[in-house]
Amino acid sequence: MKDKYGLKSITLIDEGGRKLEFEVVDLLSMEEQEYAVLVPLGENGPPCGRAAPESSEEVVIMRIAESGGEITLQDIDDEDERQRVADIAFEGQFEQREG
Repeated sequence: MKDKYGLKSITLIDEGGRKLEFEVVDLLSMEEQEYAVLVPLGENGPPCGRAAPESSEEVVIMRIAESGGEITLQDIDDEDERQRVADIAFEGQFEQREG
């Protein structure tokens, strides 16, 4: 989404119908599936002025699905899949900060 799909931010609608803005901070691939790593945006940008998340509580990871040329984001219901993707996401963040 970020480079591949040309998006830097995205608006999602929660179960209550509220619109929430997110920054697309990364795209990940795992087992031939792509995932978007999103960080909620405040009114004036990333929370606390940070571009990189500090904890998993600030991150939303969603599965990217393509159907009929349309891109959608899906919740990850499987806890094991969610944890494996989160591990990859945070491993990448750690390497960026150390390097």
